[in-house]
Amino acid sequence: MIEEFKAFFTLFQQGKAVANPQTWRDNKAIGNAILGLLSAALIVAQGFGYTINVSPDVLQAAAAGVVAIVGVVNAVIHVITSTHLGVKAD
Repeated sequence: MIEEFKAFFTLFQQGKAVANPQTWRDNKAIGNAILGLLSAALIVAQGFGYTINVSPDVLQAAAAGVVAIVGVVNAVIHVITSTHLGVKAD
């Protein structure tokens, strides 16, 4: 288990990258598209009168949480799929 963590953190070093960075980038793009599609579907559903019995404050907090998680995941994937970015090794 510790070896997997070491291997994961090695990816954050400059000059290192995952074995197949294009697959990671493709999956990131697919995930972003799905998130956008679900967001649009929610807005369209509300336009047709379907309501979600959740307060606006809860929806706003949930949306902010999703945006934060997606932002962090996108940043991590961007770094680990690039050999030009990352922490300089000593």
